[in-house]
Amino acid sequence: MSVKSRRLSILTLKEIDDLYGLPHFNDEDRCFYFDLSADEMGLMEAIHTRSAAVHLALQLGYFKAKRQFFAYPLEAVQDDLNYILQKYFPGMGLATVKELSKPTRLDNNGSFFNYTIFATLITPPRLNWNKKRSALPCCRRIRFLFCAKR
Repeated sequence: MSVKSRRLSILTLKEIDDLYGLPHFNDEDRCFYFDLSADEMGLMEAIHTRSAAVHLALQLGYFKAKRQFFAYPLEAVQDDLNYILQKYFPGMGLATVKELSKPTRLDNNGSFFNYTIFATLITPPRLNWNKKRSALPCCRRIRFLFCAKR
């Protein structure tokens, strides 16, 4: 059923889900994206609880695939959780993995910023001095025009 809207719709719902939704991995994708390096294993070992470490491994794989962080219900990521548990946490069952509280989830996501490989992907590149100087007069003029209207 189509709903008429006054808004312009450029992307279909499937395209929006492909861009911004949780990644949908097959077995080969899981092997690739959840293959953790020694540095990434060090990030996981620094986490206090095993459940939070499982979620960090999940976010590491999802970030490698889509370069964004996700909040998800456990039911939506069961296959990926099972893979991570079998590979990195043998003996730990799916029932022992709890949903993370928002502060813990944000702390996990914040640990990415300290990791050098992901820090270059997250932080925008800095402008060098020449580009910054050439951009300043333009910014000043725009600021002046906005200030003049007050």
